[in-house]
Amino acid sequence: MNSTQTPSGGEPDALAPSVDTDWLTAFVIEQRLLDVPGATIGDALATIEGHLGDSGESAWEAFGDPTRYARELAGRTTPLRDRSSAGTWARTGLGLAATVSVPRGLFAVVDSTAVSLTWGGILTLGLTVAMIAALLSWPTPTSRLLVKHPAASAALLACTLGLLLGGLFFFRNEVATLDAWETLGGGLAALLAASWFAIRQPLDLIAGPNGLSTKQQRRAQLISAGLFPVAVLMVVAAELLLRAAR
Repeated sequence: MNSTQTPSGGEPDALAPSVDTDWLTAFVIEQRLLDVPGATIGDALATIEGHLGDSGESAWEAFGDPTRYARELAGRTTPLRDRSSAGTWARTGLGLAATVSVPRGLFAVVDSTAVSLTWGGILTLGLTVAMIAALLSWPTPTSRLLVKHPAASAALLACTLGLLLGGLFFFRNEVATLDAWETLGGGLAALLAASWFAIRQPLDLIAGPNGLSTKQQRRAQLISAGLFPVAVLMVVAAELLLRAAR
């Protein structure tokens, strides 16, 4: 397979088309939860595909349970992914600040008012930061909880959402007011900085032995850089819908 034929990252089924979809999904998820680098996962998929092509066996027959096999391979690999790097923290913090401040600053400018900062808003922001910090500080156990225990994850999410909404509803006392234009300008600056960090930060994508083309890497980085701008647009759109319904 030459570089022009290398499937794009994030498409393990293109690297191992002969592998049963359920087996492949379980294998890749377990490898990711064990912090196996994307390039190593891609090499493993290429090896698995080659073996199945030569033997005519199914993945279940050749390698057995996908989770067990993924753990067996991961034991021979040194985890390389660092999802709690300074760049990740900076991007996440700036993006979160932008998601909150840009919409509030924008509508305050439209309404010719100041931005009101309440205890409920501070509580909501603090809980959100705590959740993100947990995901970044303990990525493997947190990700495993979300993937392997969906019922517990849903219950935890529901409780957290209840705390967030309760904080906004019951703690309305104003702490301070912020200038609308300064809030909007600061939020836009944070949004640009978060996108810059996303473009500059290397991504751990699943890739075959030939790696990814420059075009594929750039596309993935642009998608990563666009996550927080899209989040801001969604918050603005939601506020517009609420205003239209009043």
